[in-house]
Amino acid sequence: MQPRVLLTALALVVFLIVGALMILGDPESPVLPDAPTVLPETPVDVEVLPEITVDRERGPELPEISAAGRGVIAGIVFSGGDSTLPDDLMVKLVRFDWPGRLADQARIDATQLVTLEGDFGLQDDLPLIRELRGIISEIDRRPCESDGSFRFEGLAAGSYLVCAAGPDSIWSPATERSVLGDRTGWESECEIPLQPTRSVTVQVLSDGRGVAEAWVGLRGEIVDRAALPDSLNLPVEEVWLYLLNDPFVSARTDSKGLVSFPVLPEIPYLIFARKDGLGTGESHTAREDSRLQRVELIQGGTVSGIVMGYDDQVVAGAEIELSYDGNINTEYFVPGAEGVSAEDGTFTFTDLKPGTYEMKVGLSGYQTRSLDDLIVNPAQELFEEVLLLKGHRISGKVVNRLGDPVVGVDVRLRPDRGPAVPTDPEGRFEFDTLDPRTYRVLVESPCVLRSSTETPVDAEPLVIVVEDGGVVSGRFVDSQGTPVPGVKVQVSDRARSEVRGQYSSAVSGLDGTFSVCSEVVSDSETPLVLFAFPPVHEKLVLDLHQGLGKVGDLVLSPASRIFGITRAPDGTPLAGVALEFTSGERPEWDPTGNMKRQSFSDSEGFYEFHLPVSSRSWTLAADHPDFTASEPIEIPAGEAGRSIPVDVVLTKGASLEVVVTSAGEPVQGATVELSRNRGWNFVRKVGVTDERGECRFSGLGDSDLSIKVTKSGFGSALTGIELMKDGEHRVEVSLDSPISFSGWVLCEGIPVAGAVVSIRDVSRTERQGVTDSRGEFRVESLAAGALRVDVRADGYQFRRVEGVDPRESPLTITVDKTHDLTGYLFDGASREPVSNALVRVTAVNESGQSIRGGRRIRSRRSDEEGVFVSPDLRPGFYKVQITSSDHLPLEKILSVPTVPEVVEFPLQRGERIYLQVTNENGLPLDGVRVRPDVRKDRQRNRGEWVSLPTSRRLDTDSNGELSIGGLEEGPHRLRLSKFGYLPKRELVDVGISTRSEVQRYVLIRGGYISGTVYLAAGEVAARQPLICTGVDETGREYEGTLSTNREGFFRFGPFPTGEFAIGIPAGDGGASSGLGIRQLSNGAPVSVQLMAPEDVEIDLQVFPQ
Repeated sequence: MQPRVLLTALALVVFLIVGALMILGDPESPVLPDAPTVLPETPVDVEVLPEITVDRERGPELPEISAAGRGVIAGIVFSGGDSTLPDDLMVKLVRFDWPGRLADQARIDATQLVTLEGDFGLQDDLPLIRELRGIISEIDRRPCESDGSFRFEGLAAGSYLVCAAGPDSIWSPATERSVLGDRTGWESECEIPLQPTRSVTVQVLSDGRGVAEAWVGLRGEIVDRAALPDSLNLPVEEVWLYLLNDPFVSARTDSKGLVSFPVLPEIPYLIFARKDGLGTGESHTAREDSRLQRVELIQGGTVSGIVMGYDDQVVAGAEIELSYDGNINTEYFVPGAEGVSAEDGTFTFTDLKPGTYEMKVGLSGYQTRSLDDLIVNPAQELFEEVLLLKGHRISGKVVNRLGDPVVGVDVRLRPDRGPAVPTDPEGRFEFDTLDPRTYRVLVESPCVLRSSTETPVDAEPLVIVVEDGGVVSGRFVDSQGTPVPGVKVQVSDRARSEVRGQYSSAVSGLDGTFSVCSEVVSDSETPLVLFAFPPVHEKLVLDLHQGLGKVGDLVLSPASRIFGITRAPDGTPLAGVALEFTSGERPEWDPTGNMKRQSFSDSEGFYEFHLPVSSRSWTLAADHPDFTASEPIEIPAGEAGRSIPVDVVLTKGASLEVVVTSAGEPVQGATVELSRNRGWNFVRKVGVTDERGECRFSGLGDSDLSIKVTKSGFGSALTGIELMKDGEHRVEVSLDSPISFSGWVLCEGIPVAGAVVSIRDVSRTERQGVTDSRGEFRVESLAAGALRVDVRADGYQFRRVEGVDPRESPLTITVDKTHDLTGYLFDGASREPVSNALVRVTAVNESGQSIRGGRRIRSRRSDEEGVFVSPDLRPGFYKVQITSSDHLPLEKILSVPTVPEVVEFPLQRGERIYLQVTNENGLPLDGVRVRPDVRKDRQRNRGEWVSLPTSRRLDTDSNGELSIGGLEEGPHRLRLSKFGYLPKRELVDVGISTRSEVQRYVLIRGGYISGTVYLAAGEVAARQPLICTGVDETGREYEGTLSTNREGFFRFGPFPTGEFAIGIPAGDGGASSGLGIRQLSNGAPVSVQLMAPEDVEIDLQVFPQ
């Protein structure tokens, strides 16, 4: 199993239930619409919770759907077994905009259905991906015929789904969608098997007695946590069943504490109960569990406190969020609590489930404060004093090129400071809860060109000018001219291996047409790229040399179909196998980089992928929770559109049983994580101990593993084991009582408030605390043993203390301040400020030599006032290098902190040259990279050439022209390069004559020698060293070395016309001529005649020595 798959699965289970359970914190929470009717065993006068409508769209309203057309959908409803159809059976027709990328999948990876971004604690519905929101729109509903038949007529083109339900039943979906249109046909038949239902009866208890008027809520789980990770591989009908019914129901108990939910979909459920004054409780019922579900209420605890400001005044109206911090898959999420501080700054949360919580406190004008590891115990009160530091501000206005305000665009900050802020009707935005540092302000909205501006906090309001993005439209067709729907398409600044969420994307419609926005602009060297990923065709990468607009019909080649059966070691078909196809290092001719595709085999072990194999080879890996991974299978590149059958057989692997105890007693509900002892420390397996304290793993490879065990209320434990191939292993782990550690953070004897103290214990578990106004911190739930303490605070140096004995608590930790280097750049003659100059700051010693291993310091640019700030520098020496497009480079060694506080940098204006580059036909060349060099010893005009730093990348424009400023008088060397052209070096003597004279240069196209190197057995030779030597027609010699990539591909050049030879460096093999593929052996090179600008493709074969 790939390491992130299981973690994603665990996160998925949590996030699928958290939206509903956050609602459960309010006993008046409503039930979702279209849920089954609930018949609680309660008196008539018991309050019934009202229904509300959940807004799934979260976006623009969908257009009204017309059903007018010539389409027909007919079918039949039938019941399972010998049961008869219920009376008053209804059928419902819905417009069903099922995502095109899932259209042909009989089983679906559940991790594709939810998004793991955002704050789900504040949602009222499931965190579904945007593609699944608002996809169901009812068209018609009508009674079914007595024999179960139905018929809908006059339908327009589109995707539909029919479902059926009785008066006391659930909506059962058809076994397949009905897609109507010219290509698919205007008539469709379908079958609807009525799905079985289940009932759940719950009794709420307190001290063993039934609790009347307790509130009980059920949330169905689309993924069965008891069967992970197999349950991630869902039949598509189960997903549709879940979307149609959304089983979230609630009711109140009767006098005996009982409540029944008689008609529910047959899926697992999470049960939550609460009663004010008595506490909360939860349970879980499996899919086939028909027993009475008893939930014992646990008396809750209380969290209270007071919010204080940086001026020692109480803060009223602060927004406080309290969320449960249970370990994934070990504790059920419970309602979050929200509130505001009172006039006297106090707050109180009662009836909280015992456990660990996180608190977030924020208010406009203050920095947001987060408190971790708040441990709530039953019937006890935890008091916290929360100190809010002064919030810093970044504000501004977004306008278009005409100066008009741009309304409703998203403005974000980096580093990330929460959600985006939309501009108001005047185009204004403001952030006022910021830490004291420099931020990058990003304007990111659909169909608006991206804008990025760097600014410190508390500066003058920004004015950000943005432009509308362009649009690319067209149509996807196959080789027969048939439209291809469901193709993901995006415009980006470079080709990518998948559609990214950072830019707008689109999906082609049933007629194959698409229209997608662009939020980026091209530069002179690299045009924008349109890239598309069809479901069953090869990917498409189109350079938009001609700009945006209409691109017409784009023809897609068929992808190769790779399919087969996954099997257990005994050869029987194995369901739920995780399969991953990867295509590694990017081939030179394929610009989309590394690629990866993942899925699961179905209930019969069948799997199927459609992959682009014409340009790259693939590696297939498989894994299963009960068996270890099979050996990787290589799929070589070849002709497109092939069918490639590949069966995958897994092996047994090792098994491991972990037993967790404390004081000799088993510990239930502890999280057990397995990770590698060497290499990347990623989590491979996660499990939870049962009532006997046992947790079992199977299908493990023979390797060293770390075993980490955590449980709220205990100190964590870490141990290791070396697994033997196919062996059975057992490890006992003992958890001790947790310890706490406290102390103070001081600077020059003064308390440092708001410092984040991170403590890592011997189990590698890291927990945090924040210092209060007295500089005091306290961190709970640590394992006994040596500790590592890290301290981070804005305006102070990072401090780490290793090997701390817990008995040293309370510990005093001293930190030193950092300093800002502020500079003012101006023209030495006119005293005018110099803006947009590039400032590089490097830590050096007193002699000006760079400090090895020193912290990388981010480069800055001067603002419109000529000011730059390099923040958070430690005391010491720094080299400041300044380059400007109009001024001579300047370098200075400074001691930080500086005196005066603002350092002045007068810059001297330099000479400027103008140049134009054309090809051999006299046509201008854009995107030619120009790098200026100067002599190392300028005074004597001698010494080696060294690169002259510039403030920006120097490329010729569409007219082949470029001007370069900030140059000294004297000789310079210009290096000119462009893909496909022979590089050139030209000398120019900068001075009075070059001020008015244009330097003209001509680049000549060259040729490339490329191909693939194979081993004797026909496999590609990856990482094979090669050498290429040659001489052109003028007698000039050339030499180049490289190693083939993972695909065995190589490319030398560009070269001019001439005789060249390719061989293997001494000690690595040899070469001799052969027929067809050239043979490399005995060190003799292979001769190649190159007639530039034509390229030469040649395949080589390597024989062992």
